[in-house]
Amino acid sequence: NGLVRIDAGPSRTISRLSSLDSAAQETAHDRPDALPNGRGVIFTVRHRPTSTVSLYDIAVLDLRSGKHRILVRGVLGRFVAGGYLVFVRADGTLAAAPFDQDRLELTGAPVTLATDATADFVIGADGTVAYVPAGAAARELVWSTRDGGITPVAPGWQGRFGGIALSHDGLR
Repeated sequence: NGLVRIDAGPSRTISRLSSLDSAAQETAHDRPDALPNGRGVIFTVRHRPTSTVSLYDIAVLDLRSGKHRILVRGVLGRFVAGGYLVFVRADGTLAAAPFDQDRLELTGAPVTLATDATADFVIGADGTVAYVPAGAAARELVWSTRDGGITPVAPGWQGRFGGIALSHDGLR
C-alpha cells in the first residue's frame, strides 16, 4: 500500500500520497515521517520478498510532484531538526547523514552512531537519540549523547522493550 493523507478539517478527506513502483517490486510504503517544512515525507519502502529486511529502503516523497525516490538502504528513517536523516540499516547500524529538506536530498555521507540498534529508536526535539540495542537476551533502555556517551535510563531495569517514545520535554 502507498501512503495516504487524512485532512484535519471537518471533511476528513482521504487522499493518496504515494503509489507503489511495481517495476522496483515495491510492496509497501510505511513508517512515514513528515518533514517540518511540509515539502516532503520520509518513509520506508518494502520490496519483494517482504520478509527480507535487508532489501528495505528509506525514501523521500516530494509532496509537490507526488514522486518518491530512494535515499539510502535502511529499515527506518527519521528527520532531525538541524538537517539530518537518522536511519537504521538491517545490520543494526544506526547512522546519520546531512539532509536538505528543501531539496529533499542527502548532502553528505552517513556517519555511524551505533552498531547494535534495532529499528526501534526515537529522537528528541534536541536531537537526543534513544534506541533499543539488538542481540541481548536482556535489554535495557539507555540515553545516548552526541559524543557517544551512554547512560542507563534506570540502572538494573531490564527487559524486552518496544515502541519507545520520548516525552516532549525530553526528560521521560
